[in-house]
Amino acid sequence: MYISKTDILKKTAIASTITACFISLSSVARCQENASTFSADPKDKKIIELGWDSLPVEKLVEELSSRQNSHFDGMGFLVPLQGDTDSSICLFDTTVHNDEDYRFDLLKRLSESWGKYTDNLIWVFAIHWKSNKDFDWFDDEQWQRIEANARNLSKCIKISGAKGIALDPEHYYGENPWQYSAEKFNGKSFDEVSKVVRARGAQYMRALQSEKQEVVLMGFELLFGSGRKIDEAWTLGLLGPFALGLLEGANPGSVLMDGAEVNYHLSSTAGASYYYNVIRRELRENRVPEDLKGKYDKQYLAAYGLCMDLCYVQGDLAVHTGLTQEQMDDFWRNNLYYSLRNTDRYVWVYSQYKTKLEERVNWYTGEFLPENASRIVKEVREKLDNGKALGFTLNTPFEKIMEPNVQWSPDNKNIISSGEEVQLYYDKDDQLSHVDLYLDGLRVGSFYDGKVIVSRKHLSPGKHQLVLRGFSRTEPERFNDSDIFCIDVKGL
Repeated sequence: MYISKTDILKKTAIASTITACFISLSSVARCQENASTFSADPKDKKIIELGWDSLPVEKLVEELSSRQNSHFDGMGFLVPLQGDTDSSICLFDTTVHNDEDYRFDLLKRLSESWGKYTDNLIWVFAIHWKSNKDFDWFDDEQWQRIEANARNLSKCIKISGAKGIALDPEHYYGENPWQYSAEKFNGKSFDEVSKVVRARGAQYMRALQSEKQEVVLMGFELLFGSGRKIDEAWTLGLLGPFALGLLEGANPGSVLMDGAEVNYHLSSTAGASYYYNVIRRELRENRVPEDLKGKYDKQYLAAYGLCMDLCYVQGDLAVHTGLTQEQMDDFWRNNLYYSLRNTDRYVWVYSQYKTKLEERVNWYTGEFLPENASRIVKEVREKLDNGKALGFTLNTPFEKIMEPNVQWSPDNKNIISSGEEVQLYYDKDDQLSHVDLYLDGLRVGSFYDGKVIVSRKHLSPGKHQLVLRGFSRTEPERFNDSDIFCIDVKGL
């Protein structure tokens, strides 16, 4: 995207509260049911790059062969309609377009050129100044045109070999489609409008799957962003009902990913666990209606959005100052490791420019890219693929914590029969007060005596990820994590 993002939350303060409790078998069951989207094997996690170096399809076709040098698994790309150069398809474009406008010939060439990149997404805007500004949720004739464009977008996904779309819900110089007010909707209540918006979401999703039946729709914001505040002044109020409609219309093989752009960085290590808990537990409990909870558990994924500029204190998104080069590297390393470990599948990396608009960061040529940023992506990827702990945590970007250490004992089994009770051991340390167990990204209990007991009858067959978070005996706010321990539960 070539437009600076200014409307983001600049800092997220996260308090970490330590609660001593015994693990509950029923809580483990609920955890596993709700976390069925989680990719336990770190090798299944993907890093997607989107930023000011993302290219329109015409340029990408020419340059993709020279962009095979990154450590990413996929990228976002723009699909400008015929006659445009630097924008992309808009979700709520009410102008009818011909097939020729989409340049399907270029998309076909792109599908044959991806090389190492497996998970690529078409970058789609909600409303742009180049699209129609007279958007109306209640206009059936207008929505026939929007639906026709969505079917063409589905065709773009299929022909290009992309996984789906990356939806940027911001409104660039156009009408904000997500804001509710009684005046705007002629006295209709928020619930009345939300009902129509949810129906439109389902309508759009069905059209988006018309050519490619299984798609990824990764929203920079979805329920996480819209769920922070619901009232007449909240600018994303109607995004929530629309996201629920998208989920309602999703085919069994399609997934929605909540990118939580409002975070954009983790000011502390605890932030990764906090966000994942909000997606998997709090939003499910408070924002998802009963008729969609089953689909939510299986088809609504947490995806972390990281702004590299925030970690390296550059551009207009920087919020931390006074960091040394080593601290900035560690800040980026910490953000990437814990986001990638905790995500259901995707982490998307965003960057803009160094100090001036003309100094656009380019991950592929290295222009204006911090010296160690790319190397750290490779380093973190290798560490996670091998199940290794990062080795430190951050309370703030300035406070690096190296202790306490917590390690699994070497005799733990990692292949389990379904229904078997498992006792897992960790090495007790004088520095440790206790450990918290994280199962598939969610905290499920605290332990004090060197032994963790989990009943396997409450876990479905398949791979599960376990991590211990050890807390300091003398400084309760200090913690560090163990290596990743994967269990493969075999069915009877």
